[in-house]
Amino acid sequence: MTIFIVILLLCLLIFICVLAGAGMALKRKISLVISVLFLLISVSVIIAIAYVQIHQEQAISPGPKYGIVLDAGSSRTTVYVYQWPAEKENNTGVVSQTNKLKNESAAQGVLASIENYFQTQPFDFRGAHIITGQEEGVYGWITVNYLLGNFLEKNIWSTWVHPDGAETTGALDLGGASTQISFIPEKSEQNPNNTLEVTLYGYKYNVYTHSFQCYGRDESEKRLLASLAQGIRGQAFVDNPCYPRNYKLNLTMNYIFGSLCSAKFRPANYNPDQFVRFKGTGDPDQCLHRVSTLFNFTACHGEQDCSFDGVYQPNVKGKFSAFSGFYYTANALNLTGHFSLEEFNSSMSSFCSQDWNKVCIFLLDHSTS
Repeated sequence: MTIFIVILLLCLLIFICVLAGAGMALKRKISLVISVLFLLISVSVIIAIAYVQIHQEQAISPGPKYGIVLDAGSSRTTVYVYQWPAEKENNTGVVSQTNKLKNESAAQGVLASIENYFQTQPFDFRGAHIITGQEEGVYGWITVNYLLGNFLEKNIWSTWVHPDGAETTGALDLGGASTQISFIPEKSEQNPNNTLEVTLYGYKYNVYTHSFQCYGRDESEKRLLASLAQGIRGQAFVDNPCYPRNYKLNLTMNYIFGSLCSAKFRPANYNPDQFVRFKGTGDPDQCLHRVSTLFNFTACHGEQDCSFDGVYQPNVKGKFSAFSGFYYTANALNLTGHFSLEEFNSSMSSFCSQDWNKVCIFLLDHSTS
């Protein structure tokens, strides 16, 4: 405010000097007076805006806020700690738990136990619930685009605004039990079974999302093992082209066929305690063939708006970010940054063709680097 007063006094001084100027024509004096007045008003407006902006930012920027999310998936529970500017926060939940279980009564018991525990902790607990596959897909899409800055950006006045002409990015999430694809279709979708409308920072987005149950990494492996172990008759080993050469693994039938995803492969001589012995052959081409049989591409009957298993999906558009299991796989192959599908396939083929002894050395070096 002091700067504003000083500038105002200087402008007034200039104004007085102009009026007192001798020998000037009347029209010239009037012109100078108008110019000085315009300068005075302009400077005053700029100073006022800056003053209000500084004090407004001080008033609405109390500092960062934090949120804790416990994501209980099929294979592990991950703890996320988020930090964001307080002006972005809209009093949403601070602590939430997502969990998927086969038995509804058991799930409710787990959720009740979680709520009882966290209500005794120093958190602003907002409840625990089981999210649907669609919610999981949309949450992943929101996370990707939030981190990429596709929803908000700061302008020159340090105010959060919607980026002009920003395109959203699709999301691919590979979990343990399921995998999700989420993106905004080129044409507006009217199918409520596959589209969710979300409102973020005053803007609406119609997001296509689908969760493919039993297509997560862990459940896909069980389905593959179950298909390989069909019709076993006491043979020494079951060849697995997707395991490294000479890798051996003993698994119970309960582990292989006990899942809802692999139960349809259960043999007539099913014994949950019986062991099945697998031996890797390290054959990437055969592995690709066996994995492809887990997908039912014929169910689409040649339809263009269909992915597999008869699931409706509009034409994909734009860029995608793949995370979770997709990232873990690429990271294990030492693929970082940007790489092509050909580079990924080449690295995968080279890795999967190796003998188990060489893979052990590679994994040891990778874990210590």
